[in-house]
Amino acid sequence: MLRVRVAELEKQHAAVFALHRKHDDSDHCVADDEMWPCDTRTTLGDDSTAEKSGVEQ
Repeated sequence: MLRVRVAELEKQHAAVFALHRKHDDSDHCVADDEMWPCDTRTTLGDDSTAEKSGVEQ
């Protein structure tokens, strides 16, 4: 049962990441037009933001 729930949450997480992506031609998020990385990606632990800020995960 726990594995099923984890799989559901991972699927939701992937769906949010798919929506919140960087515009090809600007430093803004496609979903909410915030500066990239947007608050959603930062809050959910976007790996690419850690690389840019020098934070190790």
